[in-house]
Amino acid sequence: MEAERRFVDRRATRDLAGHGAERAEGAGRLDVAAFLAGQASETPGTPIPLGLLRLRRQYLQGRSLAFSTVARAASTETDVARTIGGFRLELVEESDACFVIVSPNAAGELPRHLTLIHEEKRLSLDIPLGNSIGGVLQIGLDPGAADNFRTIELLKDPKTEIYLS
Repeated sequence: MEAERRFVDRRATRDLAGHGAERAEGAGRLDVAAFLAGQASETPGTPIPLGLLRLRRQYLQGRSLAFSTVARAASTETDVARTIGGFRLELVEESDACFVIVSPNAAGELPRHLTLIHEEKRLSLDIPLGNSIGGVLQIGLDPGAADNFRTIELLKDPKTEIYLS
């Protein structure tokens, strides 16, 4: 029984660090502390080990002002809005740009950081939100840029978990 537990622990450690089959596919080894802090320098679009995503989710839940693991969204063809805790996050698409707008909660707080996690796609994105203008946060995204397009697609997907901290 003890040998089985040690084997499971060793395998979980290897999976979390990105060893094994994933490493052979080029996933590489991530610095876990840097990844948790949102500072990992992995190649954009590279799948992240599931164990590491789950660890990151627990870490973010502990430090976030609000998070949504289940989408409660309203959308039209061009606008998507989600309520996350007391915050409202809107994605407004125009012909040449897309805007992410975060409104304050009832206490007037605004987050400084947005983290998106999509477990099925094994992606995690960190986006600094900058300073507020007129009491709301707004960032513009260019749908023509590959990184921005991926961010827009994740924000539209109801399976994407959103963390505001």
